[in-house]
Amino acid sequence: MKPTDPAPRQPRRTFLVECYLPSLDRAAVSASADRATDVSRQLAADGPHLAYLGAMLVAKDEVVFHAFSADDAAIVDEACRRAAIPFERIVESESVPGDGLYSAEELLARIQAADGDAGR
Repeated sequence: MKPTDPAPRQPRRTFLVECYLPSLDRAAVSASADRATDVSRQLAADGPHLAYLGAMLVAKDEVVFHAFSADDAAIVDEACRRAAIPFERIVESESVPGDGLYSAEELLARIQAADGDAGR
């Protein structure tokens, strides 16, 4: 590798943010997802890889799992704090695509494509 060659691309990592809150509803999760999206874009503009992938609400258990693609857990922690998303923990995860599900990389590509279409 020559000094002018770009650094090898690191594989994208996926993190789940576990949030346990009483009385969660879809509107509250949607609002936190909007904040996470906005903050992720702001932080990513400064250099680190960070993308908000979405959330899964399990209302019966009063839990939400927010998903991020990021360089490391520290930037996810920063995004959640700036987006005012209280959480119990951040764990690295691995998506296992099935029929109708996408890997984190595929989902991120779809989000980026949709963002590009929205700007036209």
